[in-house]
Amino acid sequence: MGNEFEPEFAGVIRETVAESTPWQAPVPHPGPGAPNIAVIVLDDVGFAQFGCFGGAIETPTIDRLAAEGTRYTNLHVTPLCSPTRACLLSGRNHHSVGMGMLAGFPSGFPNGRESVSHRAPMLPSILQQAGYRTYAIGKWHLTPMKEIKPSGPFDHWPLRKGFDRFYGFLGGETDQYRPNLVRDNHFIDPPREKYHLSEDLADAALQMVRDHRSGDPDRPFFAYLAFGAGHGPHQVPEPYRSKYRGRFDEGWDVERDRVFQRQLATGVIPPGTQLPEPNPDVPRWEDLTAEQKPLMARYAEIYAGYIEHADAQIGRFLDGLAALGADENTLVMVVSDNGASGEAGESGTWNELIALNGFPPVDDTSAARIDELGSPTTYPLYPAGWAQAGNTPCKLYKHYTFGGGVRAPLVVHWPGRTGEAGRVHDAFLHAIDITPTLLEVAGVSVPDGEDHIPIHGVPFSLAGENGAAERTQYFEMGGHRGLYKNGWKAVTLHETGVKYADDEWELYHLDADFSEVDDLAAQKPERLKDMVDTWWREAHRFGVLPLDDRFVERSARPDPQPSLVYYQGAERIAESAVPALLRAAWTMSTRLTDHVGQEGAIFSFGGSFGGVVLHIADGSARLDFNYFGEVYDTLELGPLPTGTLDLNVLYRPTTAGGACAELSTPGLAPVRATIDRVVPYYTGGNGLSVGRDPLAPVVTAPSAGRAYPGHFGQVRFDLDLDGALADDGGLMASWMAAD
Repeated sequence: MGNEFEPEFAGVIRETVAESTPWQAPVPHPGPGAPNIAVIVLDDVGFAQFGCFGGAIETPTIDRLAAEGTRYTNLHVTPLCSPTRACLLSGRNHHSVGMGMLAGFPSGFPNGRESVSHRAPMLPSILQQAGYRTYAIGKWHLTPMKEIKPSGPFDHWPLRKGFDRFYGFLGGETDQYRPNLVRDNHFIDPPREKYHLSEDLADAALQMVRDHRSGDPDRPFFAYLAFGAGHGPHQVPEPYRSKYRGRFDEGWDVERDRVFQRQLATGVIPPGTQLPEPNPDVPRWEDLTAEQKPLMARYAEIYAGYIEHADAQIGRFLDGLAALGADENTLVMVVSDNGASGEAGESGTWNELIALNGFPPVDDTSAARIDELGSPTTYPLYPAGWAQAGNTPCKLYKHYTFGGGVRAPLVVHWPGRTGEAGRVHDAFLHAIDITPTLLEVAGVSVPDGEDHIPIHGVPFSLAGENGAAERTQYFEMGGHRGLYKNGWKAVTLHETGVKYADDEWELYHLDADFSEVDDLAAQKPERLKDMVDTWWREAHRFGVLPLDDRFVERSARPDPQPSLVYYQGAERIAESAVPALLRAAWTMSTRLTDHVGQEGAIFSFGGSFGGVVLHIADGSARLDFNYFGEVYDTLELGPLPTGTLDLNVLYRPTTAGGACAELSTPGLAPVRATIDRVVPYYTGGNGLSVGRDPLAPVVTAPSAGRAYPGHFGQVRFDLDLDGALADDGGLMASWMAAD
C-alpha cells in the first residue's frame, strides 16, 4: 500500500519488460491557469508611508501597482512582526498557532511557543504540495531564537515550513550592510564589499525566479519577499541618504497635517475622518530647540531614503519578472506587517540597540553623528514624532492595538483581474484572510487533517467588494486588547502591572470614525459590555489566555548549565541560544598551542554597536567591551609567553550595571578592571562566534575582526549559576587582596 511519499505502483509487473506495463506517479500541478504569486512584505511601515497612501516618501513602484490595481485601506494586522507573519502565512490567529508575541519570547504556554504549530500547515507548504515551487527571501522571524544556530534544530526554519529555497535572515532585524545571512539551512557571509541587504534580496529573488523559469517554466511559483526595510536600523546607501535633504525641516506636525489632507483628497480615508490629538509622548515641533530640529529632520530624511530605496528594489524585481515573461499572470501583494515604530521615543537614536535595551544611561552622541546617520557606522531609529506622522490618521504605534499598531497598507496588483484600476477597497480585512484568498485564487484546497487547526481567515474578492458584512476579530499584544465587531471597535491600553480588570475600555464606531477619535464608551455602555464579553469569548476560543504583559522577562535563554564548550569555528550562535554573557557570572578558559605571531578573535559576542570580544593582537591578549558603539574598557595582558598558553577570563556583573573582569595566564600577573557599563540585554543579533568575529566586529582593531589562524580548539565557559551581582569596589578589592 502506498502513502503520500511513495504512492502505490499502479502499473503491471510481469517476468519481462515486454509483458509489463510501466507507470509513473503523477507530479502534482495546480492547473494551467494557476497564477504566480509574489507577496512582498515591508517592516514597520506605517499606514501613511507609501506615496499612494498619502505619504511624502516617493514610492513610484508601489504607486504604479496601486494605480493599476487596488489599495486596501481597511487591512488589520497584529501589532508586531512575528505574529503578523504567522497570521499571513498560516491563515490562523497568531495565539492559536503559538505565536502570541515575538519569536524569542516564549511564555511556557501553548499561545507562546514562539513558533508556528505543525498543526497549522502554512501557505508555502500547501502550495508546494499542490505543485507550486516556493521561495522565501528576506526576513523570517518565525523560528525560536534559541534554535538559530548552525546546528539547528531546523524544524521551524523556512525549508521545513514549505519553502524550497531560502535566502535571508532568521531574526527580527539585522545590520543592512553586514547582515546575519542564511542560505537554505546554513549561515553565509555578505557576498560583496559595496553591499546593501535590500539590493541583495532583490537579486536573490530574481535569481530564484530565473532558475525556476529555466527549469520549470510551466509550473507556477510563490515568492515571499520580506525586506528588512523599514525596521531599524534605518540604513541606506548614497544617494538615498541625501535625496530628501530639507524636505522635513518644517517638522512632524506639519508633515502629519499634509499627509492627512492628501489622504482625504485621494480617498484613502473617508470624508469626515478627524485627525486625532498628537500622541502623548510626541512633543510639538515648535517646542524643540533650534539645536534639536536639524537632527530630528535628518532622521526623517534617512528613513524616507530607506523606503524609497526598498521601493526601487521592488521595481527591479518586477522588471525582472517582466523580462522573463512572468508578469502578466503574477499576482503581487505589497503589505506592511504592523504600524510604524515609536520605539526610539521622542528623541530618536543613532543606535537602535539603545532603544531595544530600554534606554539605559548612555551619552547621547546622536547630534555629533548627524552626517553619519544611515551609514555603516550608525544603527539609527527615528523619533516617535515621525512614526506618528507615518501612521496618520491613526493613534499610537507598533505594539499597540489602536489603529497606529494594527492598520497596515495593502496594495494588490494582478493584470486584468482586480476590477477597475486604481480602486480603493475599504471593507474590513485581517492578515489571516490573505492565505485563504491566495489559496482560492490558486485553485488549491486546504489539505485534510483531523488534527489540523482550521483556517480562521475569510477569502476576499480581488475583483469586487468583500461580501462578509458580519465580522468579528480580536486583537491582543502584551496585555493591550481590542475587538472589531461589525463596524465597531472596543480597545484598551494596558499598563504593565495593572490588573486587567482595571483597564479602561474605549468604544469607537469605526464605520463612521476611521481614526478612533470619538470614544462612545460612556454613551453606549451596553454595546461596550457586549464587545468586552465577546473579546473574552474569542480569547477562550482562540487560545489567547493566559494574558501576559511581561516582555524582557520572557526573553528566551537556554536552560542553565554549569559548563558549556564551544569549538573553534562555531559562529553566529544566537544570543538566545547561549547564556546571557554580559549579565551572567562566568569563567572562560582556552588553550592556545601556536599563538606566536598569530592575531585574531578567540571569541566574540555581539557586534559593532554593543558586545565583548577576546582577541590576540601584537603579542598580547585583549578583552574589549563595546557599550552601544563606544569601546569604554579594555583589559590587555602581555607580552604573552611563548609555548602553549592557557588563557582565562573571570567575569562578574555588578550591581551598578557594569562588571568586574580579570584576564590571566600562568606566568604573568593578572590584569583586572571595573567595566563601567555593559549592554544589559540585546547586543544586536550576531550572537556568539568562536575563532572569528564574522560580521560587524565588536571593535575596529583588525585583529578583532580577523579569524584566528592558529589553533585553540575550544573555549569553555563555567557559569556561576548561584552567583549574585557583585558590588563594584568590594569585588575588585577582594581580588587585589587575594594577591
